Amino acid sequence: MKSGTGFAGINSAKLTFINQCNYTVWPALLSRNVNLSTTGFVLPRGENSTVNVPLNWQAGRIWGRTLCTTDSVTGNFSCVTGNCNSGKIECNGQGSSPPVTLVEFGLGINELDFYDVSLVDGFNVPVIVVPISGSGVNCESTGCVVDLNAVCPTELKVTRNEQVVACQNPCAAFQQAYFCCVGSPSSCEPSVYSKIFKTACPQAYSYGYDDKTSTFTCSTPANYNIVFCPTSTNASRRVGDSLIAGNETSKWLSPSGEFAFGFYQLPNELFLLAICYNQIPNRTIIWYANGDNLAPVGSKLELNDSRGLVLKTPQDQNFVSLWETFTHPSDTLVPTQVMELGGQLSCRQGELNFSSGRFKLHLQEDGNLVFKLINLLNNYSVEPYFDSGTADAKNQTNVGMKFVFDKSGFLYILKKNGEKFQVSKLNNSISSNDVYYKATINYDGVLTVSHYPKDPKKEQSGSLYRQYQKIFV
Repeated sequence: MKSGTGFAGINSAKLTFINQCNYTVWPALLSRNVNLSTTGFVLPRGENSTVNVPLNWQAGRIWGRTLCTTDSVTGNFSCVTGNCNSGKIECNGQGSSPPVTLVEFGLGINELDFYDVSLVDGFNVPVIVVPISGSGVNCESTGCVVDLNAVCPTELKVTRNEQVVACQNPCAAFQQAYFCCVGSPSSCEPSVYSKIFKTACPQAYSYGYDDKTSTFTCSTPANYNIVFCPTSTNASRRVGDSLIAGNETSKWLSPSGEFAFGFYQLPNELFLLAICYNQIPNRTIIWYANGDNLAPVGSKLELNDSRGLVLKTPQDQNFVSLWETFTHPSDTLVPTQVMELGGQLSCRQGELNFSSGRFKLHLQEDGNLVFKLINLLNNYSVEPYFDSGTADAKNQTNVGMKFVFDKSGFLYILKKNGEKFQVSKLNNSISSNDVYYKATINYDGVLTVSHYPKDPKKEQSGSLYRQYQKIFV
C-alpha cells in the first residue's frame, strides 16, 4: 500500500486506486485546470495507491494502461493499451491513445462532483468508481465490471500475440459518420455496437450522448475509489439481482446506507416501487416509479442483461422497463439534485394515492419555472398559477438554466450568466450534517422544503419553506 500524494488536507479529494486485476496496471491522470502531483504511476496486482486532487479538479480523466515496457536501448516507456506517448511513466499532460476505458471527473461544480465511466473511446480494462463519502440520491458506484474483451465483436478486437487486449470504438474502427455520433443529440442514435456495450455495462457511457443513465453526482467534498478489474461485490448491483414484492427484507441500499430501494406496501395490499430515506423511522419516500400501475404481491423487480431494470408480474410477464425512469424525479427533489430544462415534478393524487395528480412544477425550455394545474380528464393545463419570471427573450444569458436544490436546503434557479434566482429562503440555522432534506410538490399544489433529523432523539421534523398560491379550480 502506498501513501497519498499531493493536495493533502480538507481542500482535496482522495482518489484511491485499487488493482484487483491479475496483472499490473499503470494508472494515468490528465488535468486541464490544475497541476497534479502525479500523472502516471505503476500499480502492481493486489496493491493500492492514493492520489489527492484539488476540490475544483475539472475535466479530469483517468485510465489504466496495460502491457507496458521500457525499451532497453532507448529508455522509452510505452504501453500496448492506453499509451499516452510521453515516453515516460508520467504522462505529463498527454492524453490516452484509444481504445481505452475512461474515468471522467468534474469536481466542485455548483457544490457537486460529477463523474462517469466512458466506453466512447473503446475499452481496455474493467473499472468502476466507488464513492466513499459524499451524499445524494445519484451518489453511487458506476462503471463497467464486465471484461468486454471477452465479448468484443471480431471486427472491433485489438489483439497481441493472438490475445484480445482491447475493444475498439466503432468510430475508430470504421471511420464512418454513422458510428461517430456527429451533430445534435436528436440526430445521434446509439449504434448496434453501442447497444452491445450498454447491455454489458448499463451504467457506462456507450456513445457520445448517453448522459441520462451514465452521469453520477455526489455532494462535495467526497472521496472515491477507482477499482480496476472489480468483483461483483465492488459494484452496486449485477445482472440477475432481483427484489420480490411482499418480502420485507428485500431491498437494496445505497453505498452510504442512507437510501433504500424496494417495494413499499400500501394499505390496499398493492406495492409501490420506491426510494426512501432509509434512516428515518417512517421511511420517507423521495422517488417512486409505478404510481399509476401498482404491483401485486409476488411481483418481481429484476436487473437483466437486455432491458436493464424490469418490473414483472407474479406470472413473470413484463409490466414495464424502468431503466430510464431513474433520471426523472417524481414529486420530490433531494439535496444536490438538479432539474434541467424541460424537467418537472408531478404531485400524487393523495397522501397514499400515488397516481398522477393535478399539479406540476415545470422548468420550461424558455427558463421559466412554473406551477401548473392539470385537468386529469384530458391532461390539459391551464395558465400557470406561479411564474418565476426567469425567461428573457432580449437577453439569453439572463434566463433560467437549472433548478437546483443544494445540500443546505436552498432552492434556486441557476441562470446562464451564473446568477442564482432565489426560490426558497436561505437556511443558516440547521446544518445539513444533522438533517435530511427533501423538497416536495404536495397533492394540494404546495411546494414544501422539509427536514428530518438524522438522529430522531435530537430534534423534531419540520418545514423550512412552503410556497402557497391562490388556486382557482
